[in-house]
Amino acid sequence: MSINLIIILVVSAAGVLGFLGALLLLWKSDIVKRIAHYFLSFAVGAMLGAVFFDLLPESFELHDPHKASLLILVGIILFFVVEKVLVIQHCHKHGIDRKGGVCNTSRLHSTASLVIVGDFIHNFLDGVLVASAFLVSIPVGISAAIAEVAHELPQEIGDFSVMIASGMKKARVLFWSIVSELGSVLGALLVIIFAGRVEGLAELLLPIAAGGLLYIALSDLIPELHHDNRIDHSIVHLILIVLGVALLFFVGEFVGAHGH
Repeated sequence: MSINLIIILVVSAAGVLGFLGALLLLWKSDIVKRIAHYFLSFAVGAMLGAVFFDLLPESFELHDPHKASLLILVGIILFFVVEKVLVIQHCHKHGIDRKGGVCNTSRLHSTASLVIVGDFIHNFLDGVLVASAFLVSIPVGISAAIAEVAHELPQEIGDFSVMIASGMKKARVLFWSIVSELGSVLGALLVIIFAGRVEGLAELLLPIAAGGLLYIALSDLIPELHHDNRIDHSIVHLILIVLGVALLFFVGEFVGAHGH
């Protein structure tokens, strides 16, 4: 089986898993909403594990320290810009908070259309990340794929919640969710196509993807966990973060031991 086919299958499978998991929200919304933050905690650990155990070490192995650091920073800034553009679009559409004089950027106040566009772009970048990682080495690709699956489920749960809360019919929610999932396949396909034409593209994209994952984990996901301040819940969140990190550590050790 060619590496390109493996990439497409893995990216598609990750999207399907996230989509099927989020489908539970349509039938078991109360249960899913209660446990969504626990999925988020595990996703934080898995993403940090993928970054620090695989993506960053591989990036510094492929490039000299200054170039690798620069590309990682490019990834962080790129993901910040993408997110900021989406937030600004939301603010232009809804104006400012009259009391605070600032834009309210909470996901609960996002429009369904903004969520769909944001989800598509997010999935597109996920596809770029996973494809780039696999083209560098299979072990790194596996770690990136696990990180994608881990954060795909809470992401889809959040997006489903916003679309349903906006009054969108379930059939349309399912349709637009499928469309947004195609973004990851598109991202992977573009990397595969251009990697064959642009020498060193995958190696260049890997540290950028590492910076992007780091940004998502630290800027988007961890702040969400601070909304739940109960001691017992916080302990569970910490345990799940550690479990996510541990999973990626052992995956890296096992897969790495079997060679690239």
